[in-house]
Amino acid sequence: PSRIEEDLIDALVAEGVLVIAAMGNEFEEGDPTEWPAAYANVLAVGAIGEDRRRASFSNTGAHINVVAPGNNILSTLPSYKYFGRDEVGYAAWPGTSMAAPHVAGVAALLKAKYAQKSGLWIGQRLEQTALKLPAMGASKFSRADFLFFTPDGLEQASGEIVSGWRARRFAGYPLAADL
Repeated sequence: PSRIEEDLIDALVAEGVLVIAAMGNEFEEGDPTEWPAAYANVLAVGAIGEDRRRASFSNTGAHINVVAPGNNILSTLPSYKYFGRDEVGYAAWPGTSMAAPHVAGVAALLKAKYAQKSGLWIGQRLEQTALKLPAMGASKFSRADFLFFTPDGLEQASGEIVSGWRARRFAGYPLAADL
């Protein structure tokens, strides 16, 4: 962890920004804690496969907030070969970095609909309205129920916050209802 990086994230959150980060893909190499996902003010995203279970590579930890599709995700690539990769144009890749954009996209849609709301409020709504995946409790994830984003979650995202999406770790930060 970096104090400078954490201070920057805290400053962004204080200005109303929602910071989203991928959990990391090293589960099979010891499941290390990855930063910036582990910072208290970051919405940490793990990956699930098509079976809605933890993707074999997805890191876990008490700081995880949500999971999203992260296996066989079609993505754009540079039009030239790089770092020894032969793929160009498009390819289907796995990774928590493929899952995090799903969450960021839903967050952007919420921000468009609720422009006056803070990033904290958006993060709270994402976690509260995501589909619960009780089967995830049997995996090495640290929470009993995990959250998966569906289009329905966006429609459920109206209303006021009852409790924080990670309020216990946001000491000193107001909840959206207080803003």
